Amino acid sequence: MPIAAQAMRHARSDANPGGMMTPASQLNPVDADDEALIDDIYAAGLGEQPWQTVLHALRRKTGVRLVNLLTLDAISPWLAPVAVAGDDDAWTAAALQSYGTEFFRYDPALPIMHKWETGHWLDDVDVCSPRQQARDIFQQEFMRARGLEHWSALKLYQNGQRSGFMSFMAECDAPPLTEEQHNTIARLCRHVSRASLLGLRIRHLEEKALLAECMLESLDSAVWLLDTDRRVLSCNAAARTLMASQSTRLRVVHGRLIPEGCSESMQWRAACMNGLLSLLPAGTQGDAAHPLHFSLIRLPPGTQLARTWQRPLTLMTFRVMRGPGERVRRLLLVYGLSEAEASLCVLMCCDGLTPQDCADRRQVSIATIRTQIKSIYAKTNMQRHGDLVRLVLSL
Repeated sequence: MPIAAQAMRHARSDANPGGMMTPASQLNPVDADDEALIDDIYAAGLGEQPWQTVLHALRRKTGVRLVNLLTLDAISPWLAPVAVAGDDDAWTAAALQSYGTEFFRYDPALPIMHKWETGHWLDDVDVCSPRQQARDIFQQEFMRARGLEHWSALKLYQNGQRSGFMSFMAECDAPPLTEEQHNTIARLCRHVSRASLLGLRIRHLEEKALLAECMLESLDSAVWLLDTDRRVLSCNAAARTLMASQSTRLRVVHGRLIPEGCSESMQWRAACMNGLLSLLPAGTQGDAAHPLHFSLIRLPPGTQLARTWQRPLTLMTFRVMRGPGERVRRLLLVYGLSEAEASLCVLMCCDGLTPQDCADRRQVSIATIRTQIKSIYAKTNMQRHGDLVRLVLSL
């Protein structure tokens, strides 16, 4: 997503410490190595390189043996690793598998991690005293058995039900992380937090865009999703087939749709205002001898597709007689209606049924129908029944 990627690129200058830096750490200058590491952090957030590159750099900076980037969901019984970096790949993989299959049950940090403040450190000594550690299953059978002794963890972010953490595990006889190391890592990890959250947003938008494209493919007739410059953001198989057979009348140049007879921006704006694009016969035999008619629907900003792409959109559809099922699928795709709401829309707008008729046919209460109607008007941004009828018939 270009918008999200641009936001990621600017995040370094905009990153808000959010409590993750102490006044002393703010005074520390950023050296050249840290500048390169910060670049790597945002590249990892963009998915341009693995997080292991960042974790190995942090491991070398702190002198610990194992660094973990983890997430915790409120309904999950254990910490999910995003990336892990250790000084021995086979040893690291074995430790990760052992934790995920058995020792996550005994992790002393798990019960308190959601209540832990963002931007603050938690050390093993904060959870268990030395006396308790001597009897603790996690400390003795997981940590000590693998040559580890101290652990420190930093909460990176809280995003709804999901939290992000960075943990550092040191070898036996190694000293715990110093206050200066804590401050240095916290300063760098504010970028890890920012990059992680923006990365989550990018993936969420990509998933929504993929879902929208899958729904477009389910439509029987040709459909294009265009921005204000007529760039084809998405189109379904029926549209691609039609463009291949009508390559003269439906040209795509540098990603922009250039319909024959409507190549100028002013002509396109006029067609959008009328909601109709008609391509006259080409004067040849075959399919090209027939006119082509398309509906042009400007999507309101609040529709599901507009929110997904985060820009003004026009839906161009091939005008053919459509059955109820096709209209229901279009209402699901464009306006995010539930299947029950979309079906109710078709019954009222295409079949002319009253709300009471719909309640009788569905064998539900009139209150249920009225609730669904209220939701339909909110999602389609319509005020009157006549406007809703025109909208549904245009799909």
